[in-house]
Amino acid sequence: MRWREEGRLGPPGSEDERHRIGLFFGKGGRYTIDELRARAAMLDLLETDISLMHQGMNRLIRELLKRDKV
Repeated sequence: MRWREEGRLGPPGSEDERHRIGLFFGKGGRYTIDELRARAAMLDLLETDISLMHQGMNRLIRELLKRDKV
């Protein structure tokens, strides 16, 4: 949803958006340089989100371990 809101898939409801959804999440196909850049930016955002989740999980584990020791 965030990628859509940021316009990474193209204007909502447009043919560009439908094309990119099929290209990025379907069977694939040929990419233009703009589509490659959009996909790379989307993957960068995903990587950041996963890293933040990982940090949060590590923090939770440390807190749980501390609590068990008390």
